[in-house]
Amino acid sequence: MPIHVTDLNDHRNLTLEGFGRLIAGRPRARLGDLTLQEICQVPLRPHGIYFMYATDGALWYIGKASSRTFGTRMSAHLDQQEGAMLNTVPRKIVKHRSIPYQQALSQALDLQVTFISVPEEIGMDKLESALQSVLRPHLNTQVRKVLSSDVVATFMLPPVVRKKKARTNPRAE
Repeated sequence: MPIHVTDLNDHRNLTLEGFGRLIAGRPRARLGDLTLQEICQVPLRPHGIYFMYATDGALWYIGKASSRTFGTRMSAHLDQQEGAMLNTVPRKIVKHRSIPYQQALSQALDLQVTFISVPEEIGMDKLESALQSVLRPHLNTQVRKVLSSDVVATFMLPPVVRKKKARTNPRAE
């Protein structure tokens, strides 16, 4: 597995705060240095949550790749067209720093990224929101309400599989 990729299943016993500290200490790759081959070689699941950090280690953005793979989502963030639909990070840098789009795109390429593969059974939207609420990245300005620890903990645990009871038909006897 590439060093800038980890699997959520390896860390389900952590709180969100602990998970944030673990991710902050993980190796990252400079977004502008990643090749498409490296982005597309995310093993197991090519979907999940990604974290973008500035060179000083500050967390700038948490996003998800749910309907798109990491490779598709990262390339969409780096679209050269300012009016593109999915280039969220450069547009947020423009708004945050009041700089021209091309300069913001260049700064986006300098961000360091780490990917977390997330199993499909985890509610990725809720996990992304919970991580944004707890870790407060600079560019995620529309952070939803902070979730309680009990609610957050349920997203970090494996799903409960309920077995159906076999039905008996009393008339068949």
